[in-house]
Amino acid sequence: MNIQQTELYQRIQEFSLDKQNANLSFSKKLAQENNWTPEYTQRAIAEYKKFAFIAAVSQHPVSPSDTIDQVWHLHLTYTQSYWQEFCPLLGIELHHFPSDGSNQETEKFSDWFLNTINSYHKLFGENPPADIWFNQNTTFQRIDTNKNWVITKPNLPLKQFKIPVVKNLNIYLGLLFTFLLTTVNSPIALASSISSTVTQIPVASVVFFLVLVVIILIIIVSSNNGGSGGGKRGSSSKRSSRRSSSSSGGGGSSSSSSCGGGSSCGGGSSCSGGSSCGGSSCGGGCGGGGCGGGG
Repeated sequence: MNIQQTELYQRIQEFSLDKQNANLSFSKKLAQENNWTPEYTQRAIAEYKKFAFIAAVSQHPVSPSDTIDQVWHLHLTYTQSYWQEFCPLLGIELHHFPSDGSNQETEKFSDWFLNTINSYHKLFGENPPADIWFNQNTTFQRIDTNKNWVITKPNLPLKQFKIPVVKNLNIYLGLLFTFLLTTVNSPIALASSISSTVTQIPVASVVFFLVLVVIILIIIVSSNNGGSGGGKRGSSSKRSSRRSSSSSGGGGSSSSSSCGGGSSCGGGSSCSGGSSCGGSSCGGGCGGGGCGGGG
């Protein structure tokens, strides 16, 4: 950071989102709506301020994570605090536009998010906290916790259990035939008009069938572990993957134009208050060239 950037960052850090004498402060409302702890909420607000700082000083569009986007959404509903106090402090009008969900925008926002992370490294000299910036596997939905209970799903390690794959249908037919063979010849007491229906299957037949199934499964597993056969030496395959919009959390975007050479962005509609849409945003630079209207 240069001297001007350091002074701007200090002013952003001193800016408080919580107003004095408020029965329900900004941070408490944010924690309540997202079911966050007070500690995590304060960390999320601190990272939101860093994101806003990156948007103000970087010469490229930026994109937040989902957690930071939740802070941004709520701050936008405090219109006086956001437009009349925070944006003038940043020196830009940081607008928020939602994504249209297309594949083209997914790639664009993914690239913007990577640029944001790179600027984070350069400006702050450290890695962003993973639980705030890289929470791509989480899915959110707004609920009223005063009327509903939230029960965590059990995380069962099902991937550790390997079920043998039987490609030969004759094995299944053989098991079915063996079961029928051991049960058809067993004594069965048929129901009469007076007595109740009772079906008797000898225990020995059931035990024999289960033992036979176990033996067949052991043979199948042993044959599957025997190796994958020969292959061409030196052949290999490589896969290239790109980050999806989910890896950037909220999948939102923002862009800020600098003085003298403004950048343009597509229009969009603002998110409804408090909804966790993964919006995008554009910030207009000083001297004009900003995207969207204020308010």
